[in-house]
Amino acid sequence: MNETGVQPRRAIERFLAHEMSGRELLRCLATFDRWIVPAAFSGGQPAFLDFRSGQSRRFFMFSGPEAYDEARRQLGEDVLGDHYVETTGDSIWLSFNDAVAGLSIDPFSKHEIDYGPDQFPLLRRWGNIIRVERALEKVLSTDSGYDVIRDFDRYYIVTRRDESGPNLMLAPDSKGRKLAALFTAEDSLDAYLNEKRSGGFQDLEPLMMTGPRLFELLSRTPLDGFVFNCCGPIAPRAFAPAFAERISALAT
Repeated sequence: MNETGVQPRRAIERFLAHEMSGRELLRCLATFDRWIVPAAFSGGQPAFLDFRSGQSRRFFMFSGPEAYDEARRQLGEDVLGDHYVETTGDSIWLSFNDAVAGLSIDPFSKHEIDYGPDQFPLLRRWGNIIRVERALEKVLSTDSGYDVIRDFDRYYIVTRRDESGPNLMLAPDSKGRKLAALFTAEDSLDAYLNEKRSGGFQDLEPLMMTGPRLFELLSRTPLDGFVFNCCGPIAPRAFAPAFAERISALAT
């Protein structure tokens, strides 16, 4: 199981020691909500900064004040400037300038880790995953985030074929309710597939769907509800059928 609460420095150390997969590391980094990024302010609005390193420019993000201060000592205090913003990993990965030659996490530290341009689409994907998971967590309490949930384009469902055709697989439920099993990421999908296959289920077919297609399907399927990420690695989120109808209505 992915330990989503692991601090970035410890997560990187575990990744470098082959104790954590690259996918688990990406989830941890994207979920962390106290990243420090050097910024300039214009009209009261922050703009992320990138910096020249040799002949190229790189984007820096820091896991805390100690890592930021160490980089200032190495580069010279006037290079990074005096201002930074503290924000979430998903927000950074969805908005940094991807024209840079690389993204460096805690540069000049012993646990520095770098991502190159070929990995930027993967960072963006994880930014979107965490953003939609945050929206699913808060949507019912804040009555906001419906557009984020609708516009996400990489949901997963699982089907299993019998004599009547493909059937939508369900989430486990002690009350016997018909709850569709839905997934926001491949790690949560794999957790479900592994559990079902260990229980004897075979011929399971994962399908990827856009938000509009998924919620249109859910709104016309007889269900008692649906559950996102029922087998982890994050907390499951359950919704009534009316939620799918509300999301579908946004697309019309």
